Amino acid sequence: MDSTLENVAPLVTVVDRVVDAGRGSRIAIYADGGPVSYSSLLRMIQTAAARLRSLDLRREDRVIVELDDSAECVAAVLGAVRIGVVPVMLNPWADMADYALAHSRARAWVTDRDGATADCPVVSGAELVADLPDGLASQITPAEIDGEDTAFWLYSSGSTGQPKAVVHLHRDVAGSCDGYARQVLGTTADDVFFSTAKLFHAYGLGGGLLFPLWHGASVVYLRGRPGPDGILRTIERFHPTVLFSVPALYNAVLRHAGPTADLGSLRLCVSAAEPLAAPIWHRWRESFGVEILDGIGSTEMLHVYCSNRPGDVVAGSVGHAVPGYELDLRSHPGAPEDAGELWVRGPSTFDRYWRNQDATRKAFHGQWFRTGDCFTVTDGRYRYLGRLDDLMKIGGMWVSAHVIESELVAHPTVSEVAVVAMATGTMNRIKAFVVPTRPEPGTGELVNELRRWCAQRLQPDHVPHYFEMTESLPKAPNGKVQRFALRGREATMALG
Repeated sequence: MDSTLENVAPLVTVVDRVVDAGRGSRIAIYADGGPVSYSSLLRMIQTAAARLRSLDLRREDRVIVELDDSAECVAAVLGAVRIGVVPVMLNPWADMADYALAHSRARAWVTDRDGATADCPVVSGAELVADLPDGLASQITPAEIDGEDTAFWLYSSGSTGQPKAVVHLHRDVAGSCDGYARQVLGTTADDVFFSTAKLFHAYGLGGGLLFPLWHGASVVYLRGRPGPDGILRTIERFHPTVLFSVPALYNAVLRHAGPTADLGSLRLCVSAAEPLAAPIWHRWRESFGVEILDGIGSTEMLHVYCSNRPGDVVAGSVGHAVPGYELDLRSHPGAPEDAGELWVRGPSTFDRYWRNQDATRKAFHGQWFRTGDCFTVTDGRYRYLGRLDDLMKIGGMWVSAHVIESELVAHPTVSEVAVVAMATGTMNRIKAFVVPTRPEPGTGELVNELRRWCAQRLQPDHVPHYFEMTESLPKAPNGKVQRFALRGREATMALG
């Protein structure tokens, strides 16, 4: 389907347009339960809209959608949007429902939790799309929506603390679907998308719902928490052409894929949410013959706004601004002299944080969104140094945790790693928390090996002073490492 920016609220009828164009028999969704055509998906959306209306939901009311990726989840989101109700996407494994219900003042909750109860109506995904009497669902015509109306909420990752509810308007959707999905990725109706990032996360919402449905393409859903074996099975079974994933899972697939792994259907891979280490990029390209387009985005900007391009990738960078977006590197007292805080503005910028005016005001400078990310730029290509909060000053020198982590994760015994600064007396020291690929009986030997590895590849002031082996790293619901939790733990231990 050709993209259009003329309709300021195209999300309301994004599936209708495919059906009305005579392509209703095309597959919209592939999943374990069988394929779902665009015509079938439209009936599910209409049914969900009718059932939500029967719960006495009205325009601008909120509904919590706490479902795993599925046709039912898509129907819940687009069914709500169809009648002007605002879906609030929630991670079904994050145990955030009580907080979100109170914080959003939602008037309904769609969840597959057993025994879920609340002070509002609770329905399961299956109940939401269960057949209604003939003709009842189709009577729910799309609401007249303005681009300034609220489309949906997404909770931020919580990588620096309590998640915030990010409010997006209908006008925000078109910019990402056109500038990134069409102009950067070259999306067409022949594509089959597969996102290991879930729909409750902005990155997954784009790759798993907005982009494929906007362009009349198909999408594959993998239920449950994604792991390397499930990812490989899904690719080999459904043959997606575009894969959205995160660095930790790309690395895990590389470690688990056997010599017969077939990823030949992929024409593009996309990485975001966390920085992609150059060694992972090179190993993926060598192993599977397809490049990964690393980019940077955020929940506030809805999706990727700076990205490498197909055939024009520099490993370790996030490329150039996506068409329609402007970037500016501003000096910041918490950044090295040759770096700065990245500011961005563009068509998908969020409206506000719900019930958090102070945070909203701090996030904006006119039309510019202050990302809180530190970058350098060379020849127009942006390179990520880390969150400003994660930069470390060691011996009077700025040190990037990302640079250290990128080298450590290339070691064959390292599965994941997070680097933070810890106070020892009056000085800061670097500590690396390492998740090994398998339990190592000789921890001391591994530490010495990792220290030698870093000394050979990093500047002397970047070599960690301390290493700690751990089974896992603290993470936000979307998988981002919560380095503030590690820093807090070290501070608590220092106080004794």
